[in-house]
Amino acid sequence: MKTKKTLIQKLFFSFTLFVLLKTCVFSDNVSNNAQEDEGLKVSKFMPLNKPNIRVKIPQFKNGQLDCVIRAEEMTRVDEESVKIKNMEIDFFEDSTKQMSVVFLNAKYNFLNNTLDSNDKTQVIRPNYFTLMGDSMEFDVDKKQGRMTGKVRMVIKNSLEITRKEKKSNYVGLNEFDAFFFSRGINSILDALKNTRR
Repeated sequence: MKTKKTLIQKLFFSFTLFVLLKTCVFSDNVSNNAQEDEGLKVSKFMPLNKPNIRVKIPQFKNGQLDCVIRAEEMTRVDEESVKIKNMEIDFFEDSTKQMSVVFLNAKYNFLNNTLDSNDKTQVIRPNYFTLMGDSMEFDVDKKQGRMTGKVRMVIKNSLEITRKEKKSNYVGLNEFDAFFFSRGINSILDALKNTRR
């Protein structure tokens, strides 16, 4: 009985893996209709109420890696949503990781391509900041979201950024980016101060 159950689980896993590979990896050779079923949208092909364990879904745009989605467990709960546990999405640009979004628990909606989480969530931009919050709504297409509850931001190299801003009036390419980044952070901090009053 146990070997029969193990065999069924292996077959189920192989079929799920085949569907994911077919829609994700080979999607560049398929029409635009199939490209609408990339990334997290391939989870709509998962069987209802059957957990898929250790899921990894790459997504490509114009032949280049756009993001990699990893989850400990994904379960399709109805015709438009999937429950996800311990998920991390790594976004890439020119083959370098630009941002990571980490969810403890989330619910993905196929219709509007958004993730909703009422648990601790992190957004990590290497070399810039780490943002942590109690809950988050995240739009996968736009790569942006909204955190609510207690939100905490840790800015990396903030002293270096502010020193460059004060050091000279000449703005080189790297200093230009740092200047606008620090202005954006200062605007966020001012807005937070005003809302607390």
